[in-house]
Amino acid sequence: MSGVTEQGPRSGEGWDTPWRYGFSAYPNLEREAFAAKCLTLLRGGFTAMEVFAVGDVASPDAFVRYTEAIRGVVEESGARVSVHLPTTDCNPLSRNRRVRRGAVESQRAGIAWARAIGAELAVLHLGGAPTRDPRPAGSAAAYFGETWEVARSVLHELALCAGEAGVALTIENLIGTKEVPTHPDHLLELLDHPDAAGVGVTVDLSHAQLAGWEPAEYLRRVGPRLRHVHVNDTDGQADRHWPLGRGCVAWPPAVAELRRLGFAGTVLLEVDAPAEVLAENRAWIEGAAAGA
Repeated sequence: MSGVTEQGPRSGEGWDTPWRYGFSAYPNLEREAFAAKCLTLLRGGFTAMEVFAVGDVASPDAFVRYTEAIRGVVEESGARVSVHLPTTDCNPLSRNRRVRRGAVESQRAGIAWARAIGAELAVLHLGGAPTRDPRPAGSAAAYFGETWEVARSVLHELALCAGEAGVALTIENLIGTKEVPTHPDHLLELLDHPDAAGVGVTVDLSHAQLAGWEPAEYLRRVGPRLRHVHVNDTDGQADRHWPLGRGCVAWPPAVAELRRLGFAGTVLLEVDAPAEVLAENRAWIEGAAAGA
């Protein structure tokens, strides 16, 4: 397994992990199987889980069952919860004002749901620009043109909504040249505005790799705005969400960078895999941190 056996996971003895370990709690299992898997992980070293605001795409009954299952797991385990805000058929930066309004309302509904289930953090895909200026530019505002002002307006509205709900809002780094944002400096430029005060960053290591960055360097650049981390693997061609060791993501140096930064949020395995695979991946990360 590339990137794992060569490093040799260590026992973790003497390493007092400053961050939490979490997993993505995908809504693709029946209620009993969902609860059993979550509780197995939460009894075995994980303390956090990320759930998905799929109320706009799931049937009402299915979403109610998912919500009830989450609440049951949290009540039994005391797990900390984050929410991945909607991404399906949802572009908050659409040029069509009506489509954009609907997408923003979907995000607002996701934030309200996060509050209702006691989540402390929400992860936002800000969206894709319809076009981009092909000329080289140091400023993202110049690079994306009018989309940048739309992005700031949307972010301001959602930041206010999250603040009122008592939920921390973070923006996740994306992949494509038309997506906002991909470049870490552009991400920081977007957040360097009074309207974005308090908004943090979720770094997805695979997204960074697919956008042409070393994940450790991406983490280093966003530095103090980092609040949350998604860990998974990819072949470098598409966003695969594979278990660690199956692809090409240089995750051990990224884990070392997290330790150097003193990161104290959640390192979350965004991988849909059996509980034993997730537990093994968590042990690898812990071993890499211990050896950093």
